[in-house]
Amino acid sequence: MQLINDEHLSFKEEIAKATVFSKHKSLVDVIQDLPGSPAIKKGIWQSLKIVEELIAIIGYKPKNIVIEMARENQKTHRTKPRLKALENGLKQIGSTLLKEQPTDNKALQKERLYLYYLQNGRDMYTGEPLEIENLHQYEVDHIIPRSFIVDNSIDNKVLVASKQNQKKRADVPKKQIVNEQRIFWNQLKEAKLISPKKYAYLTKIELTPEDKARFIQRQLVETRQITKHVANILHQSFNQEEEGTDCDGVQIITLKATLTSQFRQTFGLYKVREINPHHHAHDAYLNGFIANVLLKRYPKLAPEFVYGKYVKYSLARENKATAKKEFYSNILNFLESDEPFCDENGEIYWEKSHHLPRIKKVLSSHQVNVVKKVEQQKGGFYKETVNSKEKPDKLIERKNNWDVTKYGGFGSPVIAYAIAFVYAKGKTQKKTKAIEGITIMEQAAFEKDPTTFLKDKGFPQVTEFIKLPKYTLFEFDNGRRRFLASHKESQKGNPFILSDQLVTLLYHAQHYDKITYQESFDYVNTHLSDFSAILTEVLAFAEKYTLADKNIERIQKLYEENKYGEISMIAQSFLQLLQFNAIGAPADFKFFGVTIPRKRYTSLTEIWDATIIYQSVTGLYETRIRMGDLWAGEQ
Repeated sequence: MQLINDEHLSFKEEIAKATVFSKHKSLVDVIQDLPGSPAIKKGIWQSLKIVEELIAIIGYKPKNIVIEMARENQKTHRTKPRLKALENGLKQIGSTLLKEQPTDNKALQKERLYLYYLQNGRDMYTGEPLEIENLHQYEVDHIIPRSFIVDNSIDNKVLVASKQNQKKRADVPKKQIVNEQRIFWNQLKEAKLISPKKYAYLTKIELTPEDKARFIQRQLVETRQITKHVANILHQSFNQEEEGTDCDGVQIITLKATLTSQFRQTFGLYKVREINPHHHAHDAYLNGFIANVLLKRYPKLAPEFVYGKYVKYSLARENKATAKKEFYSNILNFLESDEPFCDENGEIYWEKSHHLPRIKKVLSSHQVNVVKKVEQQKGGFYKETVNSKEKPDKLIERKNNWDVTKYGGFGSPVIAYAIAFVYAKGKTQKKTKAIEGITIMEQAAFEKDPTTFLKDKGFPQVTEFIKLPKYTLFEFDNGRRRFLASHKESQKGNPFILSDQLVTLLYHAQHYDKITYQESFDYVNTHLSDFSAILTEVLAFAEKYTLADKNIERIQKLYEENKYGEISMIAQSFLQLLQFNAIGAPADFKFFGVTIPRKRYTSLTEIWDATIIYQSVTGLYETRIRMGDLWAGEQ
């Protein structure tokens, strides 16, 4: 980085030349030339369209653009079941623990139990035996303390007696512990019961200034490729002309989503993803707030997460010079203080008693635009799956003169989009409504001459029609919404809302485990009666929007039969119940172990009583078309 910023060298200028956009190259071409999958490029394009529309609405460029991405979850490689890996590892060190205390893969999902076996049933800091029946009395310790880094992986956790954890405090294991347990730890590492990373953490002895600086950077810096691409394009779009001038330009900020998660945990701002999609917008809001506060609190950290700013100093050396211990602590710890924090101009940028209630109010308002991108289907004419079980008259030959009864055939052709139209039916020329699907194969012919095409299909004298791509949104007078799934089916379009109190109960229901999550275990037991309030909200919403009367009856009956049963089953069942009202495609779910079949919406006749809503990419612009106007010939 020092070389890049050296005024006597040309690295910075060469980098700028290499990354500058060509004036003759469109943004679409720039994105198309990026490495990566079509899905990544689609995400980038949507992000840029959102930024463009927001700027058009507010009328000026923003000071900051904060990029919030979903958590990293890109690795999908298969891992060995925990039990198999434990069997191999414990066998290698000659342990009989699994014979004395048998277990299974399901039980090993509990963190304390899994750590117990990984450590061969011993305290990681003393080597003393642990009692499996008293695991809830022990503590899960973060080897590198959470005050320095938020690493909740198994690689940073050990199971220890409470008194040993209290002796360690907010530090890594002391030199005496390392010297006494190094042989034991190395034995576990050789047997692959702990990873080399975990061994390195355990034997660290002391956190150097360089270590602590690196932990800060890991908390801040987003490293995924899609984020870098979006940040680079935004930076070039808004700051290319300002480079070399006194203009500050637009700061493109990329932060790790884990900071938002940490903020939520600190202040009890719980979310349950299965309720509705609003948590995406809420996380983006929190990320923007956190970014602004961090820039005020630690202005010298800006080069770590503001795109295009180069680090011109050593984070470790900076701390040594200023001797600020809290600079190395978890960077959000200051938010817990009751004292107000001011910037250089005396403006308060964080005061817990003032800002936290405002944040909670925003998250509780649910003023969120849910926009589903409408899609005109593209690609092959038919689904590629060869079908031999359909009736022969419904199958399409795979090749010319290939008998479908011998070789099978393709099923239904792929529908590009649906159309709703009005035509004259029969000898009486009766005005009639219809909805049909236009296949990809037929698309060109339809678009060339819609009236003639439909006439040849048996729909003469078409007077009005409207194109309805997949996921077109339509709304009824009572506020009920549906997404068009095809020319024959629709999906749920209303987000289900619960109060903060009931969301908190469901959050703890997700973690109902006495050994691993004592706090959640106690909370659910204390608020058990509130599950009936959740049921009331679910059924009231379903009666208005979901419209599945038979399933409502099944759910009510099952609750009455099981409401005094096992608490873990109640907690699990109510989490599964959220699928009933979930926005999008209906799906089967279980409630108290009984499968509740999905309610499909396979009639689109009601669409003629609805209003079609065309949304812009942000949902801040809308065009509404009453289907009744189409019928009346006013469209």
